[in-house]
Amino acid sequence: LPSGAQLDRIVVMGHSAGSNHVSTLFLSEDVLPLSSPVRAATRGLVPKGGAFKFAFEGPPMLPGNVLEEYYGSQEATLLKMPTALVAGASEALIKSLPDVFVLRSEREPATIQAACDDFVRDLETRRGGKIRYDIMQGHNHISPHMALMTGEGEQWAETVAEWVKITVN
Repeated sequence: LPSGAQLDRIVVMGHSAGSNHVSTLFLSEDVLPLSSPVRAATRGLVPKGGAFKFAFEGPPMLPGNVLEEYYGSQEATLLKMPTALVAGASEALIKSLPDVFVLRSEREPATIQAACDDFVRDLETRRGGKIRYDIMQGHNHISPHMALMTGEGEQWAETVAEWVKITVN
C-alpha cells in the first residue's frame, strides 16, 4: 500500500473449513475483539459451504476425531461451532457484524445443506432481518472453484463480485 493508505473496505471469504474459520473469527470476541480495526474495516463476510453445526450422534461427519483435535473436545466443539457462537453472541457483537452472504452448493452433502440452512436462519433471527443466501446451482462441494475461468458454472462468482462491489461502496 502507498504510504498513508488505509485498508477500510475488506471482504472476507472462506470455503468449507475456511467458512468456519471466517465465521468463528467474526462471531467470537475472544478471537476478534469488538474494538479491532480489522472488524471495523470489514464490510462483508462470504462463508461458502460451511459445516457450521456438528453433532456427535449418528454417522461421523468427518473422519477420525478431527473436530476434537480442532476444538479441543466434543464439549468445546458444541460450544465453539459457528451456530453456537451465533446463539451465544452478545447484542453488541451481532450489531458489529458486517454484511453476510452465505453460499452453498446445490449438491452439498445433506449435513452441510442443513448446517447452512440453520446458520442462516439463526443469524437472521439474531440480526432481525434477512441475509443474502444463495445456492450455487449445479455444483457439489468442490466444483465451484474448479469452474472459475472456464466460462461454465461461474455465475456464483459473478454474483459474489457484484455483491462485493455494492457492499464495499
